[in-house]
Amino acid sequence: MVCAASASAQGACDANLPIARVDQHARVENALRVHTGLGCLQHLAVQRRGFLFIPRPVVAPHRMVVGDGAAVFDHGFVGGLLDLAPGREGRGHIALRAALTYRSEITTHHDTVETNNFAQNANVAAIGAGVAGGTAAIPATLTALNTQLVTAQAANNTAAITQLTGKINQLGRLYALSQISPQHGSSTNVTTPQSINLDFQTGVMPGTLAFANVRWVDWSGFTISPQLYSGVAQTPIVGYSKDQWSAQVGLGHKFNDLLSASVAALWDSGAGNPVTTLGPTEGYTGVGVGVKITPTPALDVSLGARYLWLGDAEAQLPNGTIVGSFKDNTAVAAGIKLGYHF
Repeated sequence: MVCAASASAQGACDANLPIARVDQHARVENALRVHTGLGCLQHLAVQRRGFLFIPRPVVAPHRMVVGDGAAVFDHGFVGGLLDLAPGREGRGHIALRAALTYRSEITTHHDTVETNNFAQNANVAAIGAGVAGGTAAIPATLTALNTQLVTAQAANNTAAITQLTGKINQLGRLYALSQISPQHGSSTNVTTPQSINLDFQTGVMPGTLAFANVRWVDWSGFTISPQLYSGVAQTPIVGYSKDQWSAQVGLGHKFNDLLSASVAALWDSGAGNPVTTLGPTEGYTGVGVGVKITPTPALDVSLGARYLWLGDAEAQLPNGTIVGSFKDNTAVAAGIKLGYHF
């Protein structure tokens, strides 16, 4: 959740509810304003259970709890420029509003607990690899294999060298996994990306306005890297390869003091493909509709819905293996907002 402590900044964020906003500054002459504020991010506890895929033969269940359940706020900067050109009745002037808004990165700090059964799985895998005593017998086995490797190198036996090197590396990984505690505590830092919004609104006829929004988000620099998971898998649990661009254009019409509505075309570039199995989509195109009902000056109800054609994507595991192909998918989103002004 991102909120702005500045009324001007909050207004610039409200592009999804464009109706009846251009006339809020009707008493102000053409003006260029600077709006600034405080961006805040609230985070709660997050739990994730899944499988950590690492080089065979170990596939280990992994569970992560981030945070302790208490609501914590971290802060960043929101600022930009707001250009106002209010219309004037009877003079042929068209109202215009444009805003350029920057939101800074916000870094949050999470106490993290990761649980696993790496040691148990490594022991089973060691026995399957021919070490009868399991992971406890790996040190002695490695000593014997290294002695054999020295002999093979002296004899320039390429086939034996390749086989012994692979076996030594495999058992070394298994022994390292066997030494990991079943429960690992650490701190995970997550930095939400910086973004830039360009919002534009202009009147086209009495009671009707056109609006547009273009947004850039620096997702290519975003990762979530719990210490144990990332150390073993050598990859973050979540990460993106590209920045995200999105845009929407639409029309809004105020029918009367009670009812107004809007319709918009939507586009999102996505943030790279292949994608994580946690979010197997690559952007979207779509349409959105909204209705705003204002029964009293102090009370309003906004309803909105979107139909999205999701971009095709391939899902990959942290080790790079493609495990799914997602095509021709759609989604429907709906929401309601109740506003009370005092």
